Amino acid sequence: MPTIAIDTSSAEKKERTGVEEYSFQIIERLKELAVVGDNQLALFSRTILKWPFKRFWLQGRVTWELFRRPPKVFFVPAQALPFFISKKIKVVTTIHDVGFSRRPDLYPPAEVRRQNSATKRAVHRADLIFTPSEFTKQELISLFRAKAEKIVVTPLAADTTRFKIRAKEEVETVLEKYRLSYKNYFLFVSRIDTKKNPLLIVKAFEEVKNKMGFGDPLRLVFAGPPGYRFEEVRQAIKISSAKDFITGLGYVPPEDLPFLMSGALALVSPSHYEGFGLPLLEAAASGTPVMAANIPAYKEVMSEAARLVAVDQPETWPAAMLELAKDTNLAADFSTKGLEQAKKFSWSKTADQTWSALINLIR
Repeated sequence: MPTIAIDTSSAEKKERTGVEEYSFQIIERLKELAVVGDNQLALFSRTILKWPFKRFWLQGRVTWELFRRPPKVFFVPAQALPFFISKKIKVVTTIHDVGFSRRPDLYPPAEVRRQNSATKRAVHRADLIFTPSEFTKQELISLFRAKAEKIVVTPLAADTTRFKIRAKEEVETVLEKYRLSYKNYFLFVSRIDTKKNPLLIVKAFEEVKNKMGFGDPLRLVFAGPPGYRFEEVRQAIKISSAKDFITGLGYVPPEDLPFLMSGALALVSPSHYEGFGLPLLEAAASGTPVMAANIPAYKEVMSEAARLVAVDQPETWPAAMLELAKDTNLAADFSTKGLEQAKKFSWSKTADQTWSALINLIR
């Protein structure tokens, strides 16, 4: 009988966004910590726990495994739990974001219903809940009446083996693949959907280009797959006067993303709502200035190390972007502050905190 079992399905996805990156980084380090102690760790992987159907692996195959060989603790790094888990098993999950409840207008209605149901079940069943920020913890308490004493804040971090200061020459080698010039583009990294507020950046960049004048080569680059209401963004770009200077790369392979981060003039993130903000830390660790919405999670993550702009005042964004593009001293200041801020977050520290909390459930 394993002491701790972990659902690894989110960590195994090829295209990793925030949740998948968190799962991957934490699980890799928990495996190392388990070897040091005398607690047996079981990894519930799709490659190990075979299931003949494309759907319901968690609800079907994992539920059967929990019944067949019940662990003392079952940890799901994503937000969903199996419907049926023995009360003898201590259940742990991570709730990353509750934007679907606070801002349901930013999500497909079916997704709102699904996420609300899964989160209510998780809050009710889990013996311990991890959140990436104090903000998300307070949102869970406010919106889902979660008990504060069973919530532990475990922040995300930049993988500094990938996101770090790099030589201009090696960055330019990768940028050539995407026909981009070093420090000559604003970078938007995320799934391109309504929650991320990409229309604000398209319109702001259009004003920036109008003020920069004819012949200016500055670009706006979107790096991320299409999401909810993407067609609105595509149409806005199509009719924009700056359309020739807006590039959509789609999903960028993980081996290229750090170089795109390093080569950017600044990372821009005007999100309406977030539970943390991992791309901000990744850009900061790369030495790239960050310009982001002044939402609570971003304030918590970046503090004074980013140019935070009012998301409910879109008319202020063009001037802020122009200032960052033209004032090299300001950009250098945010680069320095960002590097120091990124150092405050560590996957190893988060894994240690996670492991300690899991072990405490057994004692």
